[in-house]
Amino acid sequence: MEVGSAYERKNFEYKVVAKVPHESKEGEFVYLVAQREFGSDEVEYFKTETEFDTEFEKTVWLGI
Repeated sequence: MEVGSAYERKNFEYKVVAKVPHESKEGEFVYLVAQREFGSDEVEYFKTETEFDTEFEKTVWLGI
């Protein structure tokens, strides 16, 4: 996943906002992801060490 990539799944959209090398796993990354439910103005953030799988459809971020 690259910074700026956007995805959607079910009622949520996601945008990768940061990508940094994993501190203890060489060649792997940690991602900070913005998450927004469709129809909501509230954006939450979470971190993940795994890339989104095929259940996430690539899209354009509609959030504010």
